[in-house]
Amino acid sequence: MSDRVSVAYVHSEQVAYSWFRSITGLITYDRANKRHVVGNPFVDIMFASGGISDARNKAVREFLTTDSDWLFWIDTDMGFEPDIVDRLLDVADPVERPIRPVSDQHVASLLGTWVSMQLDSPFCF
Repeated sequence: MSDRVSVAYVHSEQVAYSWFRSITGLITYDRANKRHVVGNPFVDIMFASGGISDARNKAVREFLTTDSDWLFWIDTDMGFEPDIVDRLLDVADPVERPIRPVSDQHVASLLGTWVSMQLDSPFCF
């Protein structure tokens, strides 16, 4: 496995300066090092007032259509170190990592009580 990483975030009209500095630092660092992020899809979903859950669900569905191995989710009001993806991958357990779901029932079995099959979306957080 090549450890391809997609970065996901949902946003309104604005993002925090710390997030902007962090994401540009991540891209710069990744280009010069292991290239886990560069060349893989970024999943950025804009949300309207009160629509953050729907936007997050949409982002997960979009990620599941990519060839990426991992989803790095970061809120747009947070900062992080440029090497965060490498550090997370260094401690990740490939055996116990989340499994890419193949159906709504598989999602429900993986997430258990986090998923309500009463809702339209299988990705209810």
